[in-house]
Amino acid sequence: MDSSIEDIMKENGMKREKGILFNKDKMTCNFFPLVTGCYPGIESGKNEYQMMICVGDGKEVIECTATLRGISDVEFWRNLSDNCIIYPGVSNKTLTDCMRCIIQAQIYEGVPERARINSLGWYRHDGYACYCAGSTVYPPPDNLKIEVSEKIASEYQIASHSDKSDRELFDELKEMLSLESPIAVTCWLCDIVAKLYTVFKWCNIYVEFSVMIVGDTSSYKTTVAKYFAHMYGSDKDIGGMMAELSATKGALELDAEKCKDCEFIIDDLAPTVKKKTAKEKAEVVSTLIRQATSPADAIKRHGNKVRKSHVEGILVFTSEESIEISSIVNRVILLNVNQFPIKRRMLRFMEQNPSFPVELSLLIIKDVVQDMEDYKRLITEKMSLHMNEECVNRRYSRFRKNYMCLRTAWDLVLKVAEKRGIDLYGDASCHVQNAMNKIMSNHAEKLERLDFQKDQYAPVRILFDAILTIESRTFFDTPLEGELEYEKKNECYYLLPDEAIRYLFRETGREYTTNRLSLLFDAVGVLRKDRSGALTKKLHRQRHWVLDEAIVQEFMERRD
Repeated sequence: MDSSIEDIMKENGMKREKGILFNKDKMTCNFFPLVTGCYPGIESGKNEYQMMICVGDGKEVIECTATLRGISDVEFWRNLSDNCIIYPGVSNKTLTDCMRCIIQAQIYEGVPERARINSLGWYRHDGYACYCAGSTVYPPPDNLKIEVSEKIASEYQIASHSDKSDRELFDELKEMLSLESPIAVTCWLCDIVAKLYTVFKWCNIYVEFSVMIVGDTSSYKTTVAKYFAHMYGSDKDIGGMMAELSATKGALELDAEKCKDCEFIIDDLAPTVKKKTAKEKAEVVSTLIRQATSPADAIKRHGNKVRKSHVEGILVFTSEESIEISSIVNRVILLNVNQFPIKRRMLRFMEQNPSFPVELSLLIIKDVVQDMEDYKRLITEKMSLHMNEECVNRRYSRFRKNYMCLRTAWDLVLKVAEKRGIDLYGDASCHVQNAMNKIMSNHAEKLERLDFQKDQYAPVRILFDAILTIESRTFFDTPLEGELEYEKKNECYYLLPDEAIRYLFRETGREYTTNRLSLLFDAVGVLRKDRSGALTKKLHRQRHWVLDEAIVQEFMERRD
C-alpha cells in the first residue's frame, strides 16, 4: 500500500495490520479493498470502480464493481465471501464510512481509467463512435479497447438472422415498399430513426416523438409493431423491449429507460367501460409521451416539475382508441390501422422474411459507424432542406418536424444503397413518398379537428372564411354547390340563421343553435342594426343577422 494512502488513513483514524482493518483502535473487519480501475459513468453520471477485496492475508481475492454510493447497499455486502468477517459492535455506517474512505484514498492516488459500455445504443470513446447491440458491438470492442458490461451482454442477444447479401436485403426492401402499406412503411422508417436517435442528437436534432398505432382488435397492430421493433430476443419475444399498459406507471417508466437507440412497445390501451379507469390509462399514456418527447434541457428551462424519464429511443403505443388531446397527438406519429388496413400480402411478407428489419438495421448501423462524419453531414443538410420546404406554415411545426425526421431517414437509406450500386430513386421512392403523404394527411386532419373542438370561435371563423372566399371571386368564377348564401348591402353582410346552421353542419358535422351563434357574433362585436333599406323578401320574412364587413375582415386578419 502506498505511503500517501497510509497517511490519509491515519488522518481518518484508520490502520491495517495482518489483514485486519482497524478504525480508531477498534477491529472493524478482516478484508481490505484494492481499487484496480475506474469506469467513467457516461450514461449514469456515476463512476464505477473495479475492486479486489483481499480477505485476511490476501489468500482469497474477490473481484467486484461498485459506485461509492453503492458500498452502502445491502447487496454489496451480500456478495462478499463467507470468510469476510465484520467484527461485533461495528455499525453499518462505521463500516461503510471506513471502506469509502479507503477507496477514496486510492482514487486520490490515481487509478487506471477503463471504458465500459453499460447500456444499449451509441457510445463515444477516444473520438470514435460504436453501437452496442447487446452482446455484439460495431465495430468490435477489441479494436476500441472497450468492454461491454456482463449484464448488457447476457440480457440482450441479437435476434437470429441469416447472412444475406446486401443486394438481397435491398431487394426485400423493394418488395416490401411495392406492397403499398403506409402503416408498414412508416413503422419501418420510425425504427430506423430510433436506431439513429443519438446520431440525430449529435447533429443537434432532437427526435421528439413517439408512435401510436390505433386500430380495432385483431387488426394486426401489435404484430406490425413487434415485427419492425424486433432487434433482440427470440422469434417469440423481443428481448424485453415490450411491456403491458396494465403495469403501474412507475414500472413502465423503469422499463422504458432500457429503450436507448431502439423502440420500446407499450401494449395495449384497450377501451374500458369505467370512465375513471379509462381516464387513468389515458393519463398514464399522456405522461409517458410527454416525458419521452421532452428534452431534459427544455424541462429545466421552463421549470417543469415533471420527472424526465431517461428514454433515448422511441416509445411505440398500440391502442384501440386514439388519445383526444391535441398537444399529445402533436407529439406522436399517428398510424390508424382502421383507415390503412394491414393486408394479407403484407402479413405473408412478414412471415416469409422474419429477420428482414434486423438485418437491414445492422447494415445501416455498420455503414454509419464507418462513415460517421459523412452521415452526420447528410442528416444535417437533409433535415434543414426538408424543414425549409415543408414548414412554410408554422402552425404545426413540431408535427411536421417529426415527419421530416422520417424523410431524412429515407435519404440516409438511399445513400447506403447508392454506395452499393443499388438504385432506390424510382418506384421505391415513390412508394415511400405516397405512404408518407397519406399518413401525414390523416394525422393533420386529426389535429385540425381537435383544434377546431378547442377553438370556441371556430364556427364564426368558418362562416367568415366562406364569406370572404366568395367575395374574392371574379365575375367569371362559377359558384360552388352547397356554398353559403347571404346578401351584401351598405358594407354589411345579411345572413339567415337557418342558412348558417346548414352550412356549419355540412362543413363540420355538428349542429349549432341560433342562440349560440348569436352569442359568438356578439362576443366578436360584429353585429349591427339593420341599416340596409330594401332587402329580398326572403330576408324580410325571417329574422337575420347583420354583420359589419370591416369587423369581419379585421377578425380574420387577427386570427391569421
